[in-house]
Amino acid sequence: MEIPKYFKFQNLDIKAGTGNIENSASAFDKINIKTSTGHIKVKDINSNILNLSVSTGKVVVSNSLIDNEIKINVSTGKTYLNNTKCKNITSNGDTGDIILENVIALNDIKIKRSTGDIIFDECDATNILVNTSTGDVTGELLTEKIFFVQSNTGRINVPKTMTGGKCEINTDTGNIKIDID
Repeated sequence: MEIPKYFKFQNLDIKAGTGNIENSASAFDKINIKTSTGHIKVKDINSNILNLSVSTGKVVVSNSLIDNEIKINVSTGKTYLNNTKCKNITSNGDTGDIILENVIALNDIKIKRSTGDIIFDECDATNILVNTSTGDVTGELLTEKIFFVQSNTGRINVPKTMTGGKCEINTDTGNIKIDID
């Protein structure tokens, strides 16, 4: 299913059992997309709230401006966010990497994974909270943070900064390496 960008909705609600969904249409209030098996791709949109959910499949959000919150739930599959701005991001998942590239959240980025790497590339938020059982947390942030990090069986390498928002990273098995650009 493909929805082109020349559409604009008050709310957009898409549910599918199996199949890929590609949306380029914006909404004034809320965009909800849910599929059991398949990929979700959202690009070039504006909305107040973006909710994406997939049981098995990949999620991609690119070149988007979300006034309030992005929520992403993935049971099994990778998540990619790039060139996107919002107030808050919350992403939960069981198995799969999450890669954020040039993503700015004015307030919070909260990511929780059971298994999977979490990668930040030129990203930022006032506060960042990351929890993963098995996976590395790596990347570059744009501004200084006060780091609270823990890895039970991995190496930790973060800047020793004393200013900025909070960056809390916890992993049971995995390395943590964050730089400030």
